[in-house]
Amino acid sequence: MRILLIGAGAVGGWIGANLLRAGNEVVFVGRQPFMDAVLADGLRVNLPRGGAWHMTPPHVRLSVADALPDGPFDAAVLCVKTYALSAALTEIAPHAAQIGQLVTFQNGVGAEDEAARHFGAARVTAAS
Repeated sequence: MRILLIGAGAVGGWIGANLLRAGNEVVFVGRQPFMDAVLADGLRVNLPRGGAWHMTPPHVRLSVADALPDGPFDAAVLCVKTYALSAALTEIAPHAAQIGQLVTFQNGVGAEDEAARHFGAARVTAAS
């Protein structure tokens, strides 16, 4: 699957690393420090019981607009903090035709409802 992961921080990095290890193509959208670190040294995940994963994601971008040429995407995975959800949905909504399912990992009340207003309830999956 081709997956657009928006919010490549601690949670997004963990989810994206697992998606990569499962054989998916993941395009990470994150802030400049994340992008700089991954481009310099790859994606590193320290495992809770010792050991680490080290991989270089195929694509790291600063914005959804920068990632769109890598699409279309089977899914977009939202790993932004709940307070940033509205801005993220506003950014991706004009590009909904390039995104299949929208998966939200927010734990805020109403996150799925807000996503459904932009994408339609049938295209939104709540995750935790």
